Amino acid sequence: MAKITETEGHEHLSHVPANVWAAFFILMSLTTTIGFICSWILNDALFPAALFLAALFNIVATLIKYRIKEKNVLGEISLGASLVADLHLIPACVLVLQIVLVTGKFFVEIPVAHDFAAVGAVGFALGAVVANMVSVAIVVINESLQFEYLRKYKRVRAK
Repeated sequence: MAKITETEGHEHLSHVPANVWAAFFILMSLTTTIGFICSWILNDALFPAALFLAALFNIVATLIKYRIKEKNVLGEISLGASLVADLHLIPACVLVLQIVLVTGKFFVEIPVAHDFAAVGAVGFALGAVVANMVSVAIVVINESLQFEYLRKYKRVRAK
Protein backbone atom coordinates (compact mmCIF):
# COMPACT_ATOMS: atom_id res chain seq x y z
CA MET A 1 0.00 0.00 0.00
CA ALA A 2 1.29 3.44 -0.94
CA LYS A 3 2.01 5.94 1.77
CA ILE A 4 0.05 9.20 1.49
CA THR A 5 2.00 12.29 2.42
CA GLU A 6 0.49 15.38 4.02
CA THR A 7 0.84 17.51 0.90
CA GLU A 8 -0.52 14.96 -1.54
CA GLY A 9 -3.68 16.12 -3.23
CA HIS A 10 -3.35 19.68 -1.98
CA GLU A 11 -2.60 22.58 -4.27
CA HIS A 12 0.07 24.96 -3.07
CA LEU A 13 -0.80 28.63 -3.17
CA SER A 14 2.09 29.28 -5.52
CA HIS A 15 0.27 27.29 -8.22
CA VAL A 16 -2.79 29.54 -8.14
CA PRO A 17 -2.80 31.79 -11.25
CA ALA A 18 -2.28 35.50 -10.69
CA ASN A 19 -5.66 36.25 -12.31
CA VAL A 20 -7.37 34.31 -9.53
CA TRP A 21 -5.55 36.33 -6.86
CA ALA A 22 -6.40 39.60 -8.63
CA ALA A 23 -10.08 38.64 -8.82
CA PHE A 24 -10.02 37.59 -5.15
CA PHE A 25 -8.62 40.92 -3.98
CA ILE A 26 -10.97 42.93 -6.22
CA LEU A 27 -13.98 41.11 -4.76
CA MET A 28 -12.65 41.51 -1.22
CA SER A 29 -12.23 45.24 -1.81
CA LEU A 30 -15.68 45.53 -3.37
CA THR A 31 -17.51 43.70 -0.60
CA THR A 32 -15.56 45.42 2.18
CA THR A 33 -16.25 48.85 0.67
CA ILE A 34 -19.95 48.02 0.49
CA GLY A 35 -19.77 46.99 4.16
CA PHE A 36 -18.26 50.38 5.03
CA ILE A 37 -21.03 52.19 3.14
CA CYS A 38 -23.75 50.06 4.75
CA SER A 39 -22.39 50.82 8.23
CA TRP A 40 -22.89 54.51 7.48
CA ILE A 41 -26.34 54.10 5.92
CA LEU A 42 -27.79 51.64 8.46
CA ASN A 43 -26.13 52.76 11.70
CA ASP A 44 -25.23 56.42 11.14
CA ALA A 45 -21.71 55.40 12.11
CA LEU A 46 -18.42 54.90 10.34
CA PHE A 47 -16.35 51.75 10.66
CA PRO A 48 -12.89 52.90 9.51
CA ALA A 49 -11.29 49.43 9.62
CA ALA A 50 -13.55 48.30 6.77
CA LEU A 51 -12.45 51.21 4.60
CA PHE A 52 -8.76 50.77 5.39
CA LEU A 53 -8.98 47.04 4.59
CA ALA A 54 -10.83 47.78 1.35
CA ALA A 55 -8.08 50.19 0.31
CA LEU A 56 -5.40 47.63 1.17
CA PHE A 57 -7.20 44.88 -0.79
CA ASN A 58 -7.62 47.16 -3.78
CA ILE A 59 -3.98 48.27 -3.82
CA VAL A 60 -2.88 44.62 -3.70
CA ALA A 61 -5.23 43.80 -6.62
CA THR A 62 -3.82 46.72 -8.60
CA LEU A 63 -0.24 45.60 -7.96
CA ILE A 64 -1.08 42.05 -9.05
CA LYS A 65 -2.75 43.33 -12.22
CA TYR A 66 0.25 45.53 -12.94
CA ARG A 67 2.57 42.56 -12.45
CA ILE A 68 0.50 40.35 -14.78
CA LYS A 69 0.74 42.97 -17.56
CA GLU A 70 -2.02 41.56 -19.74
CA LYS A 71 -1.41 42.91 -23.19
CA ASN A 72 -5.01 43.01 -24.33
CA VAL A 73 -7.42 45.89 -24.17
CA LEU A 74 -9.64 44.35 -21.51
CA GLY A 75 -6.66 43.70 -19.22
CA GLU A 76 -5.55 47.31 -19.55
CA ILE A 77 -9.06 48.61 -18.89
CA SER A 78 -9.30 46.37 -15.81
CA LEU A 79 -6.01 47.80 -14.52
CA GLY A 80 -7.33 51.31 -15.19
CA ALA A 81 -10.53 50.54 -13.26
CA SER A 82 -8.45 49.33 -10.30
CA LEU A 83 -6.40 52.53 -10.40
CA VAL A 84 -9.62 54.56 -10.38
CA ALA A 85 -10.82 52.63 -7.33
CA ASP A 86 -7.46 53.27 -5.63
CA LEU A 87 -7.80 56.98 -6.35
CA HIS A 88 -11.22 56.92 -4.69
CA LEU A 89 -10.31 54.81 -1.67
CA ILE A 90 -7.14 56.68 -0.71
CA PRO A 91 -8.87 60.10 -0.27
CA ALA A 92 -11.74 58.34 1.52
CA CYS A 93 -9.21 56.86 3.97
CA VAL A 94 -7.66 60.29 4.51
CA LEU A 95 -11.09 61.79 5.29
CA VAL A 96 -12.01 58.96 7.67
CA LEU A 97 -8.60 59.19 9.35
CA GLN A 98 -9.30 62.88 9.92
CA ILE A 99 -12.61 61.99 11.60
CA VAL A 100 -10.94 59.32 13.75
CA LEU A 101 -8.22 61.74 14.88
CA VAL A 102 -10.74 64.47 15.71
CA THR A 103 -13.17 62.22 17.62
CA GLY A 104 -10.55 59.93 19.15
CA LYS A 105 -12.76 56.91 18.42
CA PHE A 106 -12.08 54.11 15.98
CA PHE A 107 -15.78 53.26 15.62
CA VAL A 108 -17.26 56.69 15.08
CA GLU A 109 -20.83 56.94 16.40
CA ILE A 110 -21.60 60.53 15.55
CA PRO A 111 -24.40 62.06 13.52
CA VAL A 112 -22.31 61.85 10.38
CA ALA A 113 -25.07 62.92 8.01
CA HIS A 114 -24.00 66.54 8.56
CA ASP A 115 -20.28 65.88 8.68
CA PHE A 116 -18.65 66.98 5.43
CA ALA A 117 -15.71 64.59 5.80
CA ALA A 118 -17.99 61.59 6.39
CA VAL A 119 -20.18 62.42 3.40
CA GLY A 120 -17.07 62.88 1.27
CA ALA A 121 -15.60 59.56 2.43
CA VAL A 122 -18.81 57.70 1.63
CA GLY A 123 -19.00 59.44 -1.75
CA PHE A 124 -15.46 58.39 -2.60
CA ALA A 125 -16.25 54.86 -1.41
CA LEU A 126 -19.26 54.75 -3.74
CA GLY A 127 -17.00 55.75 -6.61
CA ALA A 128 -14.66 52.89 -5.71
CA VAL A 129 -17.61 50.47 -5.69
CA VAL A 130 -18.57 51.51 -9.22
CA ALA A 131 -14.95 51.19 -10.43
CA ASN A 132 -14.61 47.76 -8.83
CA MET A 133 -17.89 46.59 -10.36
CA VAL A 134 -16.55 47.61 -13.77
CA SER A 135 -13.31 45.78 -13.01
CA VAL A 136 -15.14 42.58 -11.99
CA ALA A 137 -17.30 42.73 -15.13
CA ILE A 138 -14.21 43.13 -17.31
CA VAL A 139 -12.43 40.22 -15.60
CA VAL A 140 -15.47 37.98 -16.19
CA ILE A 141 -15.74 39.05 -19.84
CA ASN A 142 -12.01 38.60 -20.42
CA GLU A 143 -11.95 35.13 -18.89
CA SER A 144 -15.04 33.99 -20.82
CA LEU A 145 -13.54 35.26 -24.09
CA GLN A 146 -10.30 33.40 -23.38
CA PHE A 147 -12.26 30.25 -22.57
CA GLU A 148 -14.27 30.54 -25.77
CA TYR A 149 -11.08 31.10 -27.79
CA LEU A 150 -9.43 28.02 -26.27
CA ARG A 151 -12.52 25.92 -26.89
CA LYS A 152 -12.64 26.93 -30.55
CA TYR A 153 -8.88 26.42 -30.94
CA LYS A 154 -9.06 22.90 -29.52
CA ARG A 155 -11.98 22.06 -31.81
CA VAL A 156 -10.10 23.29 -34.90
CA ARG A 157 -6.93 21.49 -33.83
CA ALA A 158 -8.77 18.18 -33.34
CA LYS A 159 -9.92 18.12 -36.99
